[in-house]
Amino acid sequence: MLLIEAHLSATSAVPLLRVTVGRLTDEPVADYAVHEYGQSEALVAEARLRSYPRWSEPETGLAARALDALWPHDGLAPATSVYSLVIAVGFGSVNNGMRRILKRVEAPAPVPAIGTNLRERVFRALCNDAWGTDHLSAWPAAINVPVRRSEDGLAYVRFADIPLVARAAFVERMHGSTRPLIPGESDCAYAWDFRDFLAGRR
Repeated sequence: MLLIEAHLSATSAVPLLRVTVGRLTDEPVADYAVHEYGQSEALVAEARLRSYPRWSEPETGLAARALDALWPHDGLAPATSVYSLVIAVGFGSVNNGMRRILKRVEAPAPVPAIGTNLRERVFRALCNDAWGTDHLSAWPAAINVPVRRSEDGLAYVRFADIPLVARAAFVERMHGSTRPLIPGESDCAYAWDFRDFLAGRR
């Protein structure tokens, strides 16, 4: 489960904001349940992020779109806007906390320090990290990697054909796994392994 936390500093123990993003479907284009929690771990808001193409963007892009799904809710008052924030995106849960940080994003104190609430500042910082802007980019296309066939009919994909964000995650998940040896090719994977990866089964 993806966990998004906002802290006043990298060493603060209690997050100001905590959002979980859990995948509901095992498909390359998946639905996600998004839950926002306050400092007391009480549920503040919930929403659905639907038909999101997995691994099509950096993890901060998925996090920003999850917060955007929660945007109509007004569960947090404008607060702590004069402070810098440290935002962590990684794997974890509300009960067990952050198990592995994938990305840490810093949001400096705004100047002037008015007019932005906590959620908006986190959202804009995530957008900036993912796309270099303070708003969402266009909705991403689903990953479409060509499936090739060897002379004996074996279906495979080239790592070089996989978009960078997905490639980095796929390489990590393929560690220690068998890969095909295709004459004239290097760095390939079985097509079914990549298909399972996109669907969340690897």
